[in-house]
Amino acid sequence: MTKYYSESKKKYIEIESMPDQHVRNAFIKLNQKTEYKKDAYETLWDISQDKDKTIERLRQQIKDTYDKNSRRGHNYVFAEIPNDPDGRFLVAKMKDYLNKDTYKLRVRGQHLKEGLNWREHTYGQSIEDSRCLRVYVEEK
Repeated sequence: MTKYYSESKKKYIEIESMPDQHVRNAFIKLNQKTEYKKDAYETLWDISQDKDKTIERLRQQIKDTYDKNSRRGHNYVFAEIPNDPDGRFLVAKMKDYLNKDTYKLRVRGQHLKEGLNWREHTYGQSIEDSRCLRVYVEEK
């Protein structure tokens, strides 16, 4: 049940037990005490508009990031480079001529050599234990 605090009686009174005229007077008195300024409404409106703009900007950033990364494909640039002296020479020359200010180059092993057990390399094999090399070129 809803209660109203009566200042004359200094206690809470249930509204259902009050006569209609008293409920009306209490409502008028309550509304006279609570003054709402137009400034407050305008301030709240401006804040909500700013938040709407921020939400829309963040949604656009998420969409742009998703669109940029959805067409990306694989992260590696070169794959299936034989792990022999010629392949290692090719990777060394790539490292020599790479623009190191903007990019970094990582080399990882690919395909386990014959005769080795994959269970001993559950976190990936070393380059020495790989048949091929895979080269990743990434922005710094």
